[in-house]
Amino acid sequence: MNDYINSPDPRDDLVLFYLLKNELDKVFQQLRDYEQVSFEDKKVGVYKHLKKLMPCFDVIAEVAKMDSVQSLITLTRMVVDNYSIHYLLTSFGTKGEQQLRYYLFLLDATTSRINTAKDFYANVLFPLPEETINNSKIVIQLDEKAVCDIKALIKKKGLNIGVDSTIIDNVNWKFKDKNPAKKSNNRYKWHELYSLARIPEHQSRLIQNYYSSYVHGLGMSLIPIYENIDIFKALAYSTCNQVMPLLIKTLLLEFAEETKQVNLNKFVRIVMEDCWNLEKK
Repeated sequence: MNDYINSPDPRDDLVLFYLLKNELDKVFQQLRDYEQVSFEDKKVGVYKHLKKLMPCFDVIAEVAKMDSVQSLITLTRMVVDNYSIHYLLTSFGTKGEQQLRYYLFLLDATTSRINTAKDFYANVLFPLPEETINNSKIVIQLDEKAVCDIKALIKKKGLNIGVDSTIIDNVNWKFKDKNPAKKSNNRYKWHELYSLARIPEHQSRLIQNYYSSYVHGLGMSLIPIYENIDIFKALAYSTCNQVMPLLIKTLLLEFAEETKQVNLNKFVRIVMEDCWNLEKK
């Protein structure tokens, strides 16, 4: 592996994949101080969000050794979705907008868990242990308090100023315009988020229109465009090789102080800047 890392061949997607993953791991390891800190700090949420994504690249490499196109494409689509959210929260719009999106992102998660838990426990068909019921009530109460706390933070930090109230009421962290003249269609679609996150437009359309057919088990997954499994593996690696350098760049910008001592591989730095500046070419 070290031979690959020291002497990469840019024509080899697999070699580049492992090189990029090695450098992404190197950067991510500098962020461990955010492991036990409050979610009030956006950097904590960004760290936690990325922490759950990091092992997925290794999983893709393992799945690529199998013949499951469905699994490979589903995992790849998931990686792009998560990266697009990460970019939206760290690198798109003003710092104030990023902070507002982050709090709305937390509100969305918290209110969704409250509603899911209430629905499940109200409709479960078999008796549950009393301890389980009591624990669920405690979680719901804590989540309801968290909702109030997050909304209070939004007001305290003035993030609601000049923002249409429906955005906060609907926890719309994908909003296009903070104060739209028209209230409808003020939410980015996934393929739009991909493009915002510097994924090339043609690749964004492929992920949204083609990959989603595999994620949701639609008819096109029965009649694939490509018959050769190796093509799907190459697509998976090339997509990851687009996402990982962009992740590295966002982390170097979002966590500039924490990562200032990181000595990136020179080749990776070139790839990173090429991917970041692709839209300008």
